[in-house]
Amino acid sequence: MVGPLNDRETPPTASKSCTAPSIPMIAGVCVLLAIVAASATNSLAGNPVASDPSAAATPADSLSSLKTEIERLSARLKTLQERMVTTSKSSPAAELDALRTKIDGFAKATEALAPLLKKVEALDGRVTAIDNQVTTVREQVRALKAAREKAANSVQPTEADEIAQGIEAFKASRYKEASDLFRALTVSRPEDARVWYYAALSHGLATNEWKDETIRLFKQAVEREKAGTPDKAKIDASLATVTEPSVKKWVDYFRRAAQR
Repeated sequence: MVGPLNDRETPPTASKSCTAPSIPMIAGVCVLLAIVAASATNSLAGNPVASDPSAAATPADSLSSLKTEIERLSARLKTLQERMVTTSKSSPAAELDALRTKIDGFAKATEALAPLLKKVEALDGRVTAIDNQVTTVREQVRALKAAREKAANSVQPTEADEIAQGIEAFKASRYKEASDLFRALTVSRPEDARVWYYAALSHGLATNEWKDETIRLFKQAVEREKAGTPDKAKIDASLATVTEPSVKKWVDYFRRAAQR
């Protein structure tokens, strides 16, 4: 009896299946011939010569029947062979070739996308670099702002001494000396509102001129106080020594303008 291949047998390769008949095909043909032979034998053995000559089959008839059966089997064998050829054309090797062709197509498509992927990666790198630059600039701005605030609110010992020296000259009514000291401080410490207030007051008292230059000095003081350099408490403490009403009214007038 012919059955499927067991585990120890290996299937024939695709190249051999097209040139030699397979084992199942040969076995099938043998079975068909054996069936025909058995049928013919049974027919001859099971049907003895009848007494009636008209009812008995002649040897020629038996041979003709056998020939017909063989032709029929030959036709079936041919059909089976054609099927085997068709099957061999769609062998696993052919399917693998088709699959390999598709894979090659995908590989080519991927290669075509490779330049685009590189451009995207380059763009990502640029965006990251720009982000880093923006972060660095922000940190620098914050550091600069903090440094400016610290410088505005802190007084170096020498500058504090100079401001104190100018205030002492002002309190002693040495207005020309005070004016010269505070004029110098407006150059070395232009962001300090206190030196501008005292420069205006000492200039007005020294020259008895309360227009033009004196007004200009007061306006500079107002701008610095609006900017918060230094803070209001320090300005209040510094100008607390100005008590003469005719002079204090000038300070009060311009400080109100600074606080609007």
